Amino acid sequence: MHGSHSRELFRFGDFELDVAAFELRRRGTPIPLERRPMDFLILLVQRRHELVPRRDIVERLWSKDVFIDVETGINTAVRKVRMALSDSTTKPAFIETVSGRGYKFIADVEVIAARRSAPEHARLAVLPFANLDADPERDYLADGLTEESISQLGQLDPERLSVIGRTSTMAYRQTVKSIATIGAELSVDYLVEGSVRGEGHRLRITCKLIRVSDESQIWSESFDREATSLLSLQRELSTAIAERIRLRLSPERLDALSRRQTRNAEAFDLYLRGRRLWNQ
Repeated sequence: MHGSHSRELFRFGDFELDVAAFELRRRGTPIPLERRPMDFLILLVQRRHELVPRRDIVERLWSKDVFIDVETGINTAVRKVRMALSDSTTKPAFIETVSGRGYKFIADVEVIAARRSAPEHARLAVLPFANLDADPERDYLADGLTEESISQLGQLDPERLSVIGRTSTMAYRQTVKSIATIGAELSVDYLVEGSVRGEGHRLRITCKLIRVSDESQIWSESFDREATSLLSLQRELSTAIAERIRLRLSPERLDALSRRQTRNAEAFDLYLRGRRLWNQ
């Protein structure tokens, strides 16, 4: 069965950016754009009129396992997007370069609603969060975030979203398999990838939502938090991911997510540590 739902499209000048379809159109005609230039354009449009630093672009466009000349990679993405938009480097109408810092989307953007048909039910798997620190002490946190994300997403709307269990997904820790292979093996529509990195007393947790059908990254965000404020993080992650796969959450469901968490940060930390030991 299929149902109808709304989604947002971004319109600027003669162009229309359809994030859900991963497509840029000019006066209704699709404009070919490779994956990374498209991700770059989506990032800029979503954060329009805001300076997007190069470090954020690197995080959005490349995974942690890829080692390339990112400066050249960014420059290539910028050049291809400017070509697609017929934008000038000297008198830009869309993308402004802020020397030594990053880029800014300067055109006025209209957000419009459209209708499309989409499956009423989606299947999703949360891959094991990666600990990017050399300190193995962070492993418990990465595992805990993985399990909490699986648990919370599984409670959001079981009638419209099925979430694969921990036992099946933990087998893909540090895997080299492709998105298409993992998606086929798990029979899912979406994959969630996450990572944890410690920076002093702060944590940076990065999460990506990938559509299996075309291996496109349709959402990515980094959450910077003090190590003692993880309690609200899971609700933010679960809600953001659910919105991106077009679930319509009721306030009651969001309240349920909030009530599920303890308000004692130390207790939550001990819980994650204990859960990792239990699984071992």
